[in-house]
Amino acid sequence: MNMQINIDNLKEIYLVSNTASFLYSGFIKEESLLELKTENSQEELINEFEEIRKKEIDSIDELVLAYSLYVAILLFDNETTFNFLNTKGNINFEWFPELKHLYLSRLKTFNFNKLEVKDFQSSSQKIYSESSIEVNNQTIEFA
Repeated sequence: MNMQINIDNLKEIYLVSNTASFLYSGFIKEESLLELKTENSQEELINEFEEIRKKEIDSIDELVLAYSLYVAILLFDNETTFNFLNTKGNINFEWFPELKHLYLSRLKTFNFNKLEVKDFQSSSQKIYSESSIEVNNQTIEFA
């Protein structure tokens, strides 16, 4: 796995971010984060994120690395991303819940177990007001 990211640039973005949206938009403009996505599989990024999540984060660098992996995973924009957000990526800490909602609110169409949902963005207000939704008899919890 190639984990060569510019931690100093990403840390600066993290430290000046006052919203999850600002953090996300700053991170996706950072070239080393985009390379993290293109040089690794989504599965590798999820596994690395899970390893970081298992241990206690005791520095800003480790927290920025966790956010970097999380955002890189979101950039894949597929069903695996959606499943990740409702399992390993369902974290109730700092801006992780807001990043999850930001991702879900930007979805236009997704196919989940053969159920096609169009213009998911128009339902974003409902997502913000609900603690869960049900899709094909599966409950999806929001942090």
